[in-house]
Amino acid sequence: MTELSTAPTITALFASVAWFLSLFGGVYCKFLTNTLTTSNEQEGIPLSFGIWTYQGYLLVSDADSAVVYQTCKSYPDGMYLDPKWKTAMAMSTMTIVIGAALTIWSLFAICSTPSKTTFRWFGIMFLLCCLFEGNSLLLLSSTACTNNELTADLQAELPLLQLEDTCAISVGAKCTIAAVVFWFLAAVPALKVGFAPLSAVDNEKNAATDDKVVDPDSKLFDKEQAADAEDIGDEHTLETTEAA
Repeated sequence: MTELSTAPTITALFASVAWFLSLFGGVYCKFLTNTLTTSNEQEGIPLSFGIWTYQGYLLVSDADSAVVYQTCKSYPDGMYLDPKWKTAMAMSTMTIVIGAALTIWSLFAICSTPSKTTFRWFGIMFLLCCLFEGNSLLLLSSTACTNNELTADLQAELPLLQLEDTCAISVGAKCTIAAVVFWFLAAVPALKVGFAPLSAVDNEKNAATDDKVVDPDSKLFDKEQAADAEDIGDEHTLETTEAA
């Protein structure tokens, strides 16, 4: 079983990594990637979308040259978001907010060792973060992948371009998958400390029973009390013999 003295350090390490991965995966505009291709199968145009932002392009030019930069832009107001997309937004936000509080707590727990009961509840909260983070992957099956308004407008302007039927996971989704693993790893030490193995519980019960004896009236009392009773009985017998 994980020792209570080392569990906070292990939990804090995994929780910190998980939270940074969750933050990056949630705010970065490259969560999934789709491609617009032409009918002659030439190299297509990659399109990247995130939970809250999408990849846009910024043209910077002067008299001599022009440079195109990739940038993350917010989705337009009033853009349609299907239920899976909204769920991914909610789950990502909850993971970032709740995970930040848990991570801060785990860092403070290194200096002030919490009780096993406290560790147990925080271990359950880490598992909830793991569940929330996994649900943010619903974006991959939402309209963000194959049928959002941005790609529809682009296809309307360039009818020769065709959107691929499937999306590929990008950096943001990979970070999210890694975050799911690290949230789970953060929960393991806390739960192992908080819940004692059944064998240990049984041993404690057996040890407590071994320290008890049964008196003639079928009442349990400690061995020390039994020994004291025997001593009192011996002294009483000795006094009776001397008096005789």
